[in-house]
Amino acid sequence: MTHRPSLPQFIDDEVARAPLLMEAVLHALAPASTASAASPPHPEVQRLARHYRAELVATFCRTLAGLLSTPAQAPRRPAAMTLSLVEDDAVASDVELSRATELIRSTAEFELRELRAFTSALVGDLHVARDTNPLRPDHYVRALWAAITGLPSSHNLRIALLRAAAAPLAQALRLAYAAACTRLEDAGVVPSSYRTIVTSTGSRSWHRSHTLPPDLDRLRQLLPPAAPAAAGAGDADPDTVLPSIFAALRQDASVGTDLQALLGRLQPIALCVARQDATTLDAYTHPLWVFIDRVAFLAALHPQADDPARTEVLAQAAALIEAIAHEATPDAASFRWAHQRLAHWARQQHEARLRSASAHIAMLDTLGPAFSPTAAEGGTPLPLDADSLDTVRADLLASANGDAQADAAAASDAAAWLDSQLPEQWVRVFVDARWRHAQLLWHADDLWLYAEAGSTRQTWAFRQSALERLHAEGLLRALRERSLVSRAAARLMRQGSQNRPS
Repeated sequence: MTHRPSLPQFIDDEVARAPLLMEAVLHALAPASTASAASPPHPEVQRLARHYRAELVATFCRTLAGLLSTPAQAPRRPAAMTLSLVEDDAVASDVELSRATELIRSTAEFELRELRAFTSALVGDLHVARDTNPLRPDHYVRALWAAITGLPSSHNLRIALLRAAAAPLAQALRLAYAAACTRLEDAGVVPSSYRTIVTSTGSRSWHRSHTLPPDLDRLRQLLPPAAPAAAGAGDADPDTVLPSIFAALRQDASVGTDLQALLGRLQPIALCVARQDATTLDAYTHPLWVFIDRVAFLAALHPQADDPARTEVLAQAAALIEAIAHEATPDAASFRWAHQRLAHWARQQHEARLRSASAHIAMLDTLGPAFSPTAAEGGTPLPLDADSLDTVRADLLASANGDAQADAAAASDAAAWLDSQLPEQWVRVFVDARWRHAQLLWHADDLWLYAEAGSTRQTWAFRQSALERLHAEGLLRALRERSLVSRAAARLMRQGSQNRPS
């Protein structure tokens, strides 16, 4: 690239370089390259990579081109809700895909950060405020796995090949990211700047432990009063604190422009409430802040701005805010009512998902442990054939399956966690090679049914063992409502402490 490229041109250039990158990965798996390695890949893994080299390169490049070139679109609502069964083999694949992705991120952490600054400049951002890098590690891992799954081999051998290729792919991408930055710089692209936020040890502990910083009344001691005449009072009044809180809310990286607009409509109403109700600025448990946090949580379930489900959430919240705005004297009871109405709406959404999935639930309940995708279609499970049998030695299988004792202990912890789960609860789960938000609809004995958030109308049926493995690997966890307001207050208190005269 000798001229300043656009982002699509940059993507096309990187796709054209993908064959060389995959060739480097496969070369690193060759016996000559791994002869001096402490733990070289199993000979059968090396033989598979060598024998199907051309197919691996071609499928990798074709899949990567599709992942990088397909623009994001709003999900389309299928005619009927779809059901997928997540088997243990699929979970084992997702575990390895997640590990490979994290290995790339840790190996190329600096290069990814630098490349993000350059791609932010390509899309016109002066500061790095969002992830604009299309060359995400998970895209490369998914392309690699698509190439591997096309090979005529056993599942365990495919997993072993993915595991062996992860480190070479991480090293190759680290060099590729660095080279891409150099080419962009040579083409005259000036990287965007990162905003540096210095936080104290105490503020970090608030985030990690998920506890709240001191109550909101501390802000009145740290922020300056609205009028000079009130300077001796020692506390800032609502006319100072409320605008500061809402400004900090809008600066939160998790708040999209649509939610920012909603907060802007809410701010004058909140100010009216705070002027007449001193307890508004005392604690995060005030109905005003509880309502804001609930809206933010429901919106965060659908992070894509063009997701119709997110639009529906914010439309419900906007209608409630408009109703409060028309009240003569909005107060805490107004927001308590709004929170209850929002909770009622969320329950209605859950009940609608249950009704839509009723046929799937009836089928799972009838078939029970015998459920399989073929049985769901009215067929019979396929018999084992040669390709489905394990064709690798016991030492490789032990490496792929992990330590049995450690797995048993983790499964016990996961089983206890699953026992505490109730319908309507939300989780974040890594399934089918990507992170998803899903709500528990139903479970009985060995089977659990989740509905994916958004408008995809996708349901996932998990066996108990699959969920236990995901939880043990950190790929399944509860989605809890985090206080957006407390984060904003913590940011203001840090700024107030730094600016306050000693």
